Amino acid sequence: MSAVLSNEQQAFLDHATTSFAVSDESLNTIVTRAHAELFRGLSTSQGSELLMKPTFIRPPLARPSSVSLGMSISATGSRIRITSITVDSNSTPLRTHTQVFTMQSTTQNVFDFAANCVREFVQHDSSLPVGVTIGVPCGALTEYARGLHACDVGRKLCAAFVRNHLNVHVTSVTHGAVSALVASRIQKATQVAAVFDGGVNAAYVEQLGQVCKLRVSEETKSSLVAIDTDIGNFGSRVLPVTMWDRRVDR
Repeated sequence: MSAVLSNEQQAFLDHATTSFAVSDESLNTIVTRAHAELFRGLSTSQGSELLMKPTFIRPPLARPSSVSLGMSISATGSRIRITSITVDSNSTPLRTHTQVFTMQSTTQNVFDFAANCVREFVQHDSSLPVGVTIGVPCGALTEYARGLHACDVGRKLCAAFVRNHLNVHVTSVTHGAVSALVASRIQKATQVAAVFDGGVNAAYVEQLGQVCKLRVSEETKSSLVAIDTDIGNFGSRVLPVTMWDRRVDR
């Protein structure tokens, strides 16, 4: 038996429904603005809501072999997820194993914490590659790595692995959207990947010749590169804002 709403409740529900409606005209405005910001971000490093950061990921991607590790570090550095992936000669995953670790002490160094997690997770001494995913874009790392670039994170992790006598080497440091794109392109011709976690972001594959803010040779203009859009920054001037958005912002 369905509940009967009072007039006041129905009026509130109607108002809430209306506040989330987006007209065709508004949607066209949003799409047009998004396209403009995408192209502006590819042309310059300043003045665009979308940073459109080129990565060092250059398809086609090498296929993994044997056993690899994937490590995901949350935006605060307090939560680490480690996954081992075993693949066959065709890079088809045969089995995976995942374990999540949570840092209990706020004074512990996140890189030594990561090394301790790997020590607990790995039960043998074989050399293993590990790809690291950071929970936020690498240019905006939070407390545990504020101001660090991806290469700094990689070096500090490698140093922690050496200190803890672990035979593990870092092969890459990316964030969620780029990692999702890479993982999907191993077996599919994926062009766009998006993540919805603490925020929203997307990465896609672009021709180098379209990234006007980079100086590239004629020979490499048709080459492909993964672009981190930083799409979560888009829309402050054009996306509709509801009362619930304002409450969250407060």
